[in-house]
Amino acid sequence: MKEKIVIVGNGAAGNAALEEILSQNATCELTVITSEGLPIYYRPMLSEYISETQIPKRFYLHEQSWYDSNNVSVMYEKSVLSINPSEQTLTLSDNQIVPYDKLILTTGSKNFIPPIPGSKRANVYDLRTFADAEQIKAKASDAKKAVIIGGGLLGLELGWQLRKLNIDVTVIEMMQRLLPRQLDEEASEIFEEKVSATGIKVLKGVQTMEIVGNELATGVLISTGETIEADMVMFSIGIRADVFLAKEAGLLIERGIVVNDFMETSIKNIFAAGDCAEFSGINYAIWPEAVEQGKIAGLNAIGIKTVYQ
Repeated sequence: MKEKIVIVGNGAAGNAALEEILSQNATCELTVITSEGLPIYYRPMLSEYISETQIPKRFYLHEQSWYDSNNVSVMYEKSVLSINPSEQTLTLSDNQIVPYDKLILTTGSKNFIPPIPGSKRANVYDLRTFADAEQIKAKASDAKKAVIIGGGLLGLELGWQLRKLNIDVTVIEMMQRLLPRQLDEEASEIFEEKVSATGIKVLKGVQTMEIVGNELATGVLISTGETIEADMVMFSIGIRADVFLAKEAGLLIERGIVVNDFMETSIKNIFAAGDCAEFSGINYAIWPEAVEQGKIAGLNAIGIKTVYQ
């Protein structure tokens, strides 16, 4: 009887695990469970899609035909409600039970949304999935003013795509300069000049106090007392590992799902990789490391002992 390997999540780490298992010609039954309704895509291109008339080239890493030809079962638009480690089963949102022999958790991360008053108003967005991009794209078609809370690379990239649609964009950054962790003061100043040249207005050293409006967001109140008008407001201030499922199942959690150098979690036959995982106290949360961790998890899941370094 073939061993059942189930991968939860279909991002960089999940796809890397799947590809690595397939490359070894392992005799196993492969299932991928994803809450999204489409095959693996290159998440960093989501913001680009917002300003394009069609899906960018090279957006999809695999088409459905690839999964079919490799005998991989993909369960789209399915959420895992719980893991039962003792029974080695998953319960899905439709109450379906999925058994596994080896489980690879690649649940990724979620955008961090601070508890700012008004953050749940309509027209307030964050960009993490293709569905998020669709919503932002639809709103951007008739928006004139946008505020982006967070001046990191992803927020600025989103701002640039909105500028392509002739939307007035204001970026609110609580730090005194852009990218303080990545750039020194001189480089940060040069970078800000480049950003401003695109027409993006950057407000530094201010905090977001409230997203104002009624049902719809109409602006952002900042710590200077000024309200910045907006038809749409977007958060881009960082991510947190999505560990809810693992935590409920009793796995060891710190900043992420704690794994050893074989990508094994604290519970037998369960592996984790990518944005949801923490290795040696570090939650990398970047695409290249997610891919590498996914490969290692995939190899170890099929019994090829491989160390992550």
